[in-house]
Amino acid sequence: MSNPRNEKFRAVVAAVNEVLYNEWAPIGFIDGLPKNEYESYAIRIVSMLAAGTDANKLAAYLAETGSAISGHAATQSSSLPVAQRSACFAKEAGEIAL
Repeated sequence: MSNPRNEKFRAVVAAVNEVLYNEWAPIGFIDGLPKNEYESYAIRIVSMLAAGTDANKLAAYLAETGSAISGHAATQSSSLPVAQRSACFAKEAGEIAL
């Protein structure tokens, strides 16, 4: 028997992962990457959204993480559009009891 809460969590993670895959690309390209390349970051973002984290704090997380992945400095302002798109799923994330 499936758990609706787990299904909803997976759906929100998949949606955020899609945003990261298509728009974030901290290593500079997406061609050839597996679709789940950023899934672990999507899980973290969904958890942050469920806890009420705003887009600015998500952008800081993405900038810090992107810098660690690529070895190049990423800025919060350059990460803000992806954070804002991810934050569109805040309501759905907030409905999941983590």
